[in-house]
Amino acid sequence: MAAHRRGQELASNQHGRLRAFAAAMRLALVLLLGTISFAADPVVVRAIKFADFKSVSPAEILDRFKEREVRLGVEKPYHPEDAEEARHYIAQLLAEKGRPDARIEIATKVVAPGRVEVQFRLLK
Repeated sequence: MAAHRRGQELASNQHGRLRAFAAAMRLALVLLLGTISFAADPVVVRAIKFADFKSVSPAEILDRFKEREVRLGVEKPYHPEDAEEARHYIAQLLAEKGRPDARIEIATKVVAPGRVEVQFRLLK
């Protein structure tokens, strides 16, 4: 009987630790993001920046986005898959300009609650 009770206490203790860990992770996300965004309150792109692009101007990149109807845009909802699509078209443009093996990094920065800045950086 004592062994059974001990087993129940261990299971209860593990469940309590798991709940505490989940609560700590939610708190960490709130501190990291500033707020918790729900489906009704999407994260919006505040700015799109381009760093270390020498052979292609930001205007050329934005024109390519417009031609290809890339969904990533300022004051539009941010979705990581849209940023990946944009990276693909930037790489395509760079390949046309003689940089077929260009590596492009995407970084997002929270600039206000529910607002992000998206930066594309050409790696050397």
